[in-house]
Amino acid sequence: MLAIRNDLVLDFDLRGLSILSNLARSPFQTDSNQSFIDLRFHLTTPWGIATPDTLQTPDPEAEIAVNMQGLDAIWTLKPGEIQHIEASFWIPSPIGIGALAVIVLTAIGSALKHRVLAKLWPKTHAV
Repeated sequence: MLAIRNDLVLDFDLRGLSILSNLARSPFQTDSNQSFIDLRFHLTTPWGIATPDTLQTPDPEAEIAVNMQGLDAIWTLKPGEIQHIEASFWIPSPIGIGALAVIVLTAIGSALKHRVLAKLWPKTHAV
């Protein structure tokens, strides 16, 4: 009730960027996997992200590696390929936290009314 689970599923079709990455390649580059375009997807959550090993993915070949750094996750996207990202994370629920605050304030008010204020102003009974 105090948190909401979010399941993020994204598919990036970056096949159109393969032409740009090949045109920008220098003849002096020795690494053929290195690209001129550096694309990253960055996700920051308040309580961390479920590891990709625990998630069920429909196509494990399309999934890319994730770099986990504390509460952040960074996926490096490859131009010229279809990329698949899945993440699961929890965020605080404003409605649940607000309802809990109302319940706590009501309990405190009731306790003050029946215990503290009753001692200050005792009831007098007419005989």
